Amino acid sequence: MIVIRRGEVNEIALTLSELSEEDPREYLFAFYHDQEESEITVILSDTSTTPDRYNLFIFTEGVDITLEPEGDYTYIVYEQPDGSGNLDPTLATREVERGKMLVTEIESTEIGYSYTDEDNISYELD
Repeated sequence: MIVIRRGEVNEIALTLSELSEEDPREYLFAFYHDQEESEITVILSDTSTTPDRYNLFIFTEGVDITLEPEGDYTYIVYEQPDGSGNLDPTLATREVERGKMLVTEIESTEIGYSYTDEDNISYELD
């Protein structure tokens, strides 16, 4: 399962090239929220230096694409001719991958330390 952190730079690594037939190609991502049944589509650029082995997509949630609301999504990746700019999955060449994704808020983690020495003096660091 892919995990996307809201408001952060996220990386998605997939193996799409092995199932793709278009050359050159671009990938249309469709994100479907499982409860809200909303659809978000975007074309993400493959930034992998070795696309024959894996495809890497880097984006900032909330800047490049906003995934509202948080929760469980189904993602579908379609291939289409490079430069088409099409955002309609029904017009894409074909589906190359489907999977599950979780979109979640940034978790703030507070780490604190406390120490009591032999004189019973307590120290706390936040």
